[in-house]
Amino acid sequence: MTSPVTSTSVATNGADAARCWGEKDLDGAVDRVAAIYGMGRHGGAASLVITSLADAAIIQLANDLTRTMAQGLTPAQKQRLRAALDRLDAADPAGLTRARNAEGDAAGIAQQMDQAQAKLMQDMARTRQALGVR
Repeated sequence: MTSPVTSTSVATNGADAARCWGEKDLDGAVDRVAAIYGMGRHGGAASLVITSLADAAIIQLANDLTRTMAQGLTPAQKQRLRAALDRLDAADPAGLTRARNAEGDAAGIAQQMDQAQAKLMQDMARTRQALGVR
C-alpha cells in the first residue's frame, strides 16, 4: 500500500509544482510532475487492488497537472513529461488490471476495477494528446 511518506511526497510535489508554475519556474514544475509520475508507478508491481487504486490517483494528479501546464511548456519540457509517461506501463499504468487478475473477484469489485482502468486509460490518452503525442 502507498505509505504515508509517499502520500506526503505526492502532495508536496503537487503543491510545489503549482508553486513553480505560478512563479514561472517551468523547469521546476516539470521536475515535480515527472517525480509524481515516478511515484505512481512504484506500487503497481505489488498487484494489490488498494495499491493500484492509489497509484491510479497519483498518476491522474500528474496527468491533471501536465494538461494544465502543457500549453505553456517548451518542446523540451513536453519531451521530459512524455519521457515520464513512457516509463509507465502503456497498457496498465497503475497495475489495475494486474491487481484485478491477481486478486480475482473475491471482493466483488471486478467491474469497478475495469471501470477505473478504462477511466485511467482515457485520462492518459487526453494527457498524451495535450503533449502532442497521438
